[in-house]
Amino acid sequence: MRALGRLAVIAALFGVGLLLPATPQAATAAEPGVLAADESDASRAERLNREAVAAMRNDLVRAESLSRQALQAARLAASVEGEALASVNLARIARYRGNYALAVELYTEAQRLSDSIGDRTGLARLAADRAILYSVTGLFDDALTEAERARQLYAELGDQGAESSVLITLGNIHGDRGDGDLARRSYNEALAIKRAAGIEKGVGIVMNNLAELELEAGNTEPALRHLDEAIALHREIGDDASLSMALSNQALALAGLGRFEEARRSALQAAAVGERVGTVRPRLSAALAMVAVLKQEAARFPARAGELLDLAARRMDSALQLLADTDDVGRRENALRESSALEEQRGNFEKALEHLRAAETLEARGREETDKARSDVLAARYQSERQLAEILSLREQAEVRDAELESQRLYRRLLLVALIGTALVLTLLGLGLAQHRRSARALSRSNEAFSAALADADRQRGHAQSLAQANAELLRVAAQDLQEPLLEIRAQSERLIASEALPADLRNQIAAISARSAAAVQTVRSLIDSEAMDRAAADAPQERVELNALARMVTEQMGARAAAKRQRIELDLPAQVLHCMGWRDQLGEALENLLDNALKFGPFGQCVQVRLSRDDRLQPPSAVIQVIDQGPGLRDADLQRLFGPFQRLSARPTGGESAAGLGLALVKRIVDSHGGQIDAGNGSHGGAEFRLTLPLA
Repeated sequence: MRALGRLAVIAALFGVGLLLPATPQAATAAEPGVLAADESDASRAERLNREAVAAMRNDLVRAESLSRQALQAARLAASVEGEALASVNLARIARYRGNYALAVELYTEAQRLSDSIGDRTGLARLAADRAILYSVTGLFDDALTEAERARQLYAELGDQGAESSVLITLGNIHGDRGDGDLARRSYNEALAIKRAAGIEKGVGIVMNNLAELELEAGNTEPALRHLDEAIALHREIGDDASLSMALSNQALALAGLGRFEEARRSALQAAAVGERVGTVRPRLSAALAMVAVLKQEAARFPARAGELLDLAARRMDSALQLLADTDDVGRRENALRESSALEEQRGNFEKALEHLRAAETLEARGREETDKARSDVLAARYQSERQLAEILSLREQAEVRDAELESQRLYRRLLLVALIGTALVLTLLGLGLAQHRRSARALSRSNEAFSAALADADRQRGHAQSLAQANAELLRVAAQDLQEPLLEIRAQSERLIASEALPADLRNQIAAISARSAAAVQTVRSLIDSEAMDRAAADAPQERVELNALARMVTEQMGARAAAKRQRIELDLPAQVLHCMGWRDQLGEALENLLDNALKFGPFGQCVQVRLSRDDRLQPPSAVIQVIDQGPGLRDADLQRLFGPFQRLSARPTGGESAAGLGLALVKRIVDSHGGQIDAGNGSHGGAEFRLTLPLA
């Protein structure tokens, strides 16, 4: 019963109706969207996307047609947001049809579009959708990661309704994994948010899910209290589909207390409401609830067992007939196993054996379909990531080719100058002894010209160095000038976001501006720090730096940032105090950047390890600092361009943080200036590992 309830929650919360996932109702031909005389392409795309979501409840063919029209209208209007939403709708339709590879491809396209305009609402919606996709295909760890990302984004956007819906999805995923305590905690958090915000939608469904958890734990009385509240809420808002499910669960709870007459009455009410709804799932739940009630009553009253089991068998036949027209392998298998056990109790061993064999056949088919779905999703994700890596690699190769072409052009110029000079010398030598004096004078003039050219080259080189220093100073001044207005923009944005007088959509737009300005401030600060490092290395003398104290200070400073993502930092220091020669602030910045990188790209709840040790095998003996995270690790393409400036790697920040692509480049410059070395790779248990070595003092 819990699987049915969780599926209903997932479908209802994200606006796609209460459908069985593999067998949507028969579709009708789609009617083309009608363009009003005063309707723009952008408005038409928005309207068609809304109509597509509504059509997903009972007509996937029409929903697909509307989504494709919305996609075309959005492209005509250059509406990236509308195009991303249409892609999400098409991905949902592909998911309902079991085409998981296509769903992953469409979700990836939607993410690319939302990323391009910084649409945090679209990214949150996308993460919530992908959590459902991964859960359906059994990729529960990935599902939890996406759901946590969606929850954090909605919390930052202040959308309490969507945040509570994602919490319900988290509860469903924990329940599917068999972790009832985490599921209960997620449901209660969702309930607290909804009640604090006065949101009625979905409260009844949460109460029904909590009741199912209590029933599984054998806590019948709390389950009945939850169900009474859920039934009242469903009746108040007229949600007959959810009402039928709650009544079926109420029948099970009452039967568990031995209140069989009330239990049969609740099961009959569930059946009547299910008939009014007209879909398979509520009618099936009511029939199975009645079977369970009758079986428990037969066990309690042996004298009436034959009569009660006959009634249960007829109800079970009705349930099997409802499932006969669906492709829902899991529910059919469970119903056949229940029927086999029931027929065995009745002494009808032939039918019991027949249903048991049919259930085993469906079990094998279900495993095969689940494995294929998981394989399709993983293959599609790998393909999408590989294509992205190939695009980045092609860009890098183009940059390398441009540099090589420039080097070749310079080499040709130098070669031409050398050839001309050689030809001139040979010509002078060939004049012979008769023109020796004239040749000597010409050669002298040539040498003077060559010396003048060398002197001119030296002057030009000095001029180029002066220009480089001037450009660096100009960059520093420009970055500092930019920093102040960017900080002002961010401060003004945060004050506007806090204003209750502004509408929610405007505050969301201002929040996006604030996030963009924060990212720009980070980039500007990185440029200032890089330039400051160059000047400090040129002016300030090195000092003896205690690495144990430095590592302890940096990890303590980063502790609050880790706690924001429920992460922790584990520091491992040697008994011996280690020192090196260098600039303390620069070394602290290098370690801070490595830790920031690990926290930013690592999952929620991870443990980041920082280890300091001495390695006497190195020449000279060196201190070794290791930073090891539990993130996605580094791909081969990442390792080739890891320490270049403004490089974006394949991984993305798990908490929506900004990434300027300067942190690791700055770390390498600092380490190089200290005569050290930095290496990166993947740890033995997954995740990235950075190893920094510095000569001991």
